[in-house]
Amino acid sequence: MIRKISLTIALLCSCSGAIAQGYLGLGIGSVDYDLTGYSNATGFELIGGTEINRNLSFEFSYVDTGEADGTPSIVHLSGDAITAGALIRAKAGQTADVFFKLGMFSWNIDLTQDGVGTIFTDSGTDVFYGFGVMIKTGDKIRIGARYNIYNTDDLDISALSINAQLDF
Repeated sequence: MIRKISLTIALLCSCSGAIAQGYLGLGIGSVDYDLTGYSNATGFELIGGTEINRNLSFEFSYVDTGEADGTPSIVHLSGDAITAGALIRAKAGQTADVFFKLGMFSWNIDLTQDGVGTIFTDSGTDVFYGFGVMIKTGDKIRIGARYNIYNTDDLDISALSINAQLDF
């Protein structure tokens, strides 16, 4: 399913290349696996996107949700995902935009134990959503914050990150 969505978004982006503006971004922040007994992790997101018009963008990203230590601390939970989504934006002042993001993500989660290795792994494709704000700080640079929620079969993962974006 994620492949079909990715192909559709890629085709839309290539068809609108004359009006689209591309961008690359990086986000770093705190990830909460929403499991009792596990610490928050530090994760990151690599973003590539196309701004179709002032209010609509399509994004692809690689998300690393970091490694959360469990109780006891020899157990660790980590994950990563590939996402494809659309951003609906609204102007919030002269240089700021607020946005809502909705898309699909293909994820993988591993539970490991020190000295043993991987003791459980799971993967799937699900819907995610988020919201945030971006502020234009220069001709081609934006900074901001995002809050994304990734719902898997048995686990809710939320990520609050600080982001930087380069427009081209």
